[in-house]
Amino acid sequence: MKKINSFFPNMHLMIAHYKNNWKIILIFGIIFVGLSTIMFLSPILSSITDRNIVIVATGKEHQTSILGTLNWFNLYRILFFSLLSFSLTRNMIGQEIRSGQINLWMTAPISRNRIMFSKICFLWSVTLIILIPSLLPFLITSAVAVDANQHFGRLVLQLLGIILFTLMFTTIYILVTVIFSSLDRVTGLINSGIFLYLSIFQILKTLVGLELGGYIQYFNLNSLLVAVIKPDGAYTNLGWVIGSMGINVAVISVLAYLSCWNFKRKEFML
Repeated sequence: MKKINSFFPNMHLMIAHYKNNWKIILIFGIIFVGLSTIMFLSPILSSITDRNIVIVATGKEHQTSILGTLNWFNLYRILFFSLLSFSLTRNMIGQEIRSGQINLWMTAPISRNRIMFSKICFLWSVTLIILIPSLLPFLITSAVAVDANQHFGRLVLQLLGIILFTLMFTTIYILVTVIFSSLDRVTGLINSGIFLYLSIFQILKTLVGLELGGYIQYFNLNSLLVAVIKPDGAYTNLGWVIGSMGINVAVISVLAYLSCWNFKRKEFML
C-alpha cells in the first residue's frame, strides 16, 4: 500500500490523540488557568482602585508592573509545560511504541514522517491552546496601562518570544522520547534532567536577579528568551530580539526534523 506523504499533519491522528489524552489536557489546563488567575488577575484587579497599572515600574509608589508579574509567570510556565510535555510525549510516543499500539498508525496509508509530524503538531497545538489564553490578560491589560504608548509594542514582542521559546523547549522532550523510546527509565531520567536544568536556571534568574544571571547565561537555555524590556525600562537591541526569535524557530525546525528522522529509522515489529 502506498504511503501518503504530506507536509500537513494528519487530522485523524491528532483527533485520536486528543481523545486519548483529553483528561490530562483538561487537568493541566484547569491548573494552569488557576495559577494564571492567582499570579496575574488577583494583583491586577486589587490595584484598580488605588494603584496605577504600568508595563514597566518606575520606582514610584502605587504601581503594579505587568512586566514584573510576567517574570514570575515565566517561572511557573516553564515548570508547567515541562510536566505537560513529559506526560503527553510519554503517552503518545513512548507508550505507543513499547505497547505496539504504534502499529495501528504504521499500517495506515500514512508515511512515517507524517505520523511523527502529526504527533509533534498535536503537542504544539495543546501548548498553544493552553498558553495563548493565559497571555491574553497581559496583552489586554498592557493596552490600557499608563505607559502603553511607550512600551506596548515591545511587550507584544516579549509575548511572542515566550510562545516561540515554549514551543522550542517542549519539542526537546519529543526528540528525547523518540530517540530513547524503547528505554522508559532512560527517557524519564533524561527528561527529568532537562526539567531540572530549565527550572533551576529560571529560578536563579527570577530570584537572584540580573547580576548573577549575566554569569550563568552562557550555560542557560533560557537565555534564548530575551528580555525585550529590561527591569529598568531600557530596551534590548531590536536586532538581537528578532534574531533570538529566529534562533528559536530554527531550533524548533531542527528538533522537529531530527524527531521525524529518528522515528523514520526506528525498527518496529509489525
